[in-house]
This record gives sequence, C-alpha cells and structure tokens, in this order.
Amino acid sequence: MSREEVGKVWKTLMQNQDQTVDYFQFVRHFGFSIKSSCFPNAKISPPVRGDCDCLIRSLKLNSDTKIIANFLQTKVKLLLPDLSQQFRELDPQNLGYVTKEEFLDILQELSPDLTKHQCDTLAAKFGHGPDKISYVKFLQPYQTKTSTIRQNGVKVKPLSSVDWRNLLQTCQKLDSNSWGYLLLPEFRSVVKLCNIILDEDDIYHIMSHYDKDLAGKIDYSRLISDHKRREG
Repeated sequence: MSREEVGKVWKTLMQNQDQTVDYFQFVRHFGFSIKSSCFPNAKISPPVRGDCDCLIRSLKLNSDTKIIANFLQTKVKLLLPDLSQQFRELDPQNLGYVTKEEFLDILQELSPDLTKHQCDTLAAKFGHGPDKISYVKFLQPYQTKTSTIRQNGVKVKPLSSVDWRNLLQTCQKLDSNSWGYLLLPEFRSVVKLCNIILDEDDIYHIMSHYDKDLAGKIDYSRLISDHKRREG
C-alpha cells in the first residue's frame, strides 16, 4: 500500500485524540461484518451503555473459545485410556471423583489454552459438592461401543436365576440397614464372591448408572432388578 492509500484507510478508523489507533480497534474494524458482529459473554455479563463491553466484536475473533473446546474433546477421545488411568490413580478408593484442582490440572495439561470461564463451566457441570468432580460423568460421553454386549452400559456374564438370587442375598447380608445400597468396596467384594467378572470400565459404567448421587454407594437392588428383568 502507498502512503496515500494508508492515509485514506486511516481516516475510516476510530482514532484516539492524538490520532493514533489502538490495535484492538484496528482488528475490530476489519474483523467483522454487521451480520456477524455480537457481544461476547452477553449472558454472563450483559453490555452496559458506556461500557467497553458494548464495543462490537467479531464472531470470527470470538470463535477461538469454540476451537479450544473442540480441541479438548478431540484430545480426550484420543487419550481416553491414559486419561482414565490418570483419574483412577488419583482415586485410590474408586469413588468416581477427584478434587477440583486435580481435575483442572489434567484438563489444562491436555489443553493449556482453556480459559478460566471454560474451566469453571466444566467444574460446575461435573461438580459434586464444593471440591469434588465426577470424572466418571466427564468421561462417559467419550466411551466407545465395544463388541461386548452391555445392558444399561454394564457388562455382566449370563447368570441363572440361582446366581441372581445368591447375588441379592449376599448384598442383603452386607446391607444391615436394608437400604438397598452398598459401598463400592463392599459391592466389589460381593461381585468377586459371586464369581461375576467385571473389569474397571464395567465398574465405572455401573457407578454412572447406579450411583447417581456420586456418594460412593451402589443401588444394588435396582441393578439386580434391571438385569433379572432383561434376563427373564
């Protein structure tokens, strides 16, 4: 561009009192059309007249947050086995959740460009109490279908009516208060006693379906009832 052409363009820009142009104003001037302009974060912080939030920005310039989110999802899909292992190592009691700090550390390691707002949104979506995050629910949408037949997402080897009765009776013996729930370690012991083979993925699937409150307790009565009905 010639100096004369630059001068013509300069006149169309929003200038400061000293006739300089801020970089962000320069980018905004060329980065949007009237149809594509929007107010970013309007739901969280509505624009107020006189606020810099009222300045029009481009959807193109604000689409980077969507790109970052898509990048994170892709990384989770690609690294799902390693990611599951990382979470399990941080959860020695197999309760299905980790601290908020641990959860966000792993996410930011996967995608360093995550914004604070994105991190807070994810933490709120999968949160359990003030400082716990359910990584089971976070990973659940990324679980791929396997050749193994699952019922309600849970793989259980074919059991006879006698097996189901034994399983129910064993659970009830450990459930002294007859609440219909067992702690996860207790449920693991019962499954092993009844010679039912479940891998770690199956355990986490069970937790996602039968531990809705993320309290580390399995609703064994509903689990057995569901499978007896399907086997019947």
